[in-house]
Amino acid sequence: MNRTTASLADIQVPVLLAHQEDDACSVTPYEDLPALAKAFSAAPAVEIKGYTGGGNYRGSECGARTAHGFRGIERRVVRELAAWIHGIAAKGR
Repeated sequence: MNRTTASLADIQVPVLLAHQEDDACSVTPYEDLPALAKAFSAAPAVEIKGYTGGGNYRGSECGARTAHGFRGIERRVVRELAAWIHGIAAKGR
């Protein structure tokens, strides 16, 4: 396997795709997530979590200080991602 790429179909752990629905980055459109989720065909669980809110964006639309970086909702996102991880761990996956 190439060290810089991986086949998503080879991933065998639960997957959470977290995305800011207001993200204006043309490379990572929210609408593409269902197709991306299907690529994790060996994962026992794949979940899509969409976020909205934040604001006061600065810089490039693909930068960390925009919706792309969950600007303004960082704490909420981290809290919910951690809860998801703990939930998966509790299930023993």
